[in-house]
Amino acid sequence: MKMSTMRAGAVAAGLTLAGLQACGGAPETVEPVERAPVAVTVTDAWNADADRTFAARIEASRQADVATRTSGTLRSMPVDVGDRVRAGQVVAVVDGEDVSARIQGAEAQVALAEQTHGRVSRLAAQGAASQQELDQAVATLEAARAGLAEARAQAGYVEVTAPFAGVVSARMADPGDLAVPGRPVLRIQGAGATLVVADLPADAQGLVAPGTAVSVQGEGRAAGASVTRVVPALDPVSRRFRVEARIEGEAPWSPGEVVRLVLAGAGGGSRWVPEDAVVRRGQLAGVFAVESDTLRLRWLRLGRRVDDAVEILAGPEGTLTVVRRPDADLVDGQPVSGTTREEAR
Repeated sequence: MKMSTMRAGAVAAGLTLAGLQACGGAPETVEPVERAPVAVTVTDAWNADADRTFAARIEASRQADVATRTSGTLRSMPVDVGDRVRAGQVVAVVDGEDVSARIQGAEAQVALAEQTHGRVSRLAAQGAASQQELDQAVATLEAARAGLAEARAQAGYVEVTAPFAGVVSARMADPGDLAVPGRPVLRIQGAGATLVVADLPADAQGLVAPGTAVSVQGEGRAAGASVTRVVPALDPVSRRFRVEARIEGEAPWSPGEVVRLVLAGAGGGSRWVPEDAVVRRGQLAGVFAVESDTLRLRWLRLGRRVDDAVEILAGPEGTLTVVRRPDADLVDGQPVSGTTREEAR
């Protein structure tokens, strides 16, 4: 029974094939489409030292919190946030009535002490006053004069002046507020050199030292800087250490802005290709490589983009010659008739 079924199937298949041949329906062999050789412009991938970038901030090289040296009510503050000030310029004035009263009281004490000292001196010359009484009168007079000098010095503290030229960055008091010695009323950031301050991770300790040249980037601007200070101690919590660099010339940023501190070549070597050689297919990225006069589409894992180059994180080993600005109709396996080399760096 089983052999009969197999023979019937074979006969049916033979009849079907004969019928197809009689009707001209035999399957045709599909020939592969041959692509014409193409001339391309190429560039070899290159190795370059990668940079390391760290978050940083701009700070003024000089900054001071300005406070009064005497107590009293603030009578006026002729400057505000953003104003530029000169060294010695008056930035706040304290009501001087209390100071005037202190001076008048001190002057009265001096006058009384002088009268007492004169009277005791005359009595001592006549033998009617002891040496101890004379010494006491002298001490009282000196104390009164010292008190007057101190009161008069307070008059110089009525006007608060800027310690150096700069810009008012903060104002902590207004006219009518009570001024207390040691309590800041203004913050002034000095004009001139600008610092870049960054907290670097522990693994970057061997990369910077005083005098190391770095670059600063931010908001489409860049400037050169030189490291001026490296704090060798690590913060026990963040495991970071502080680095300060001074920007060369006038900084294009204002204090308080966030920038990037760049250490050139500190990130180790990596391989790069021109960005215009990259071919994208959905989520994939690759390049057309010329291998033995044939185009091969090689997929890559890409990293950073710097200027007009892209970093290769993973890809084929060995020499990689890539096609620049590949046409959309190029295909894998297409023969190459000729190449023109173009410098990428």
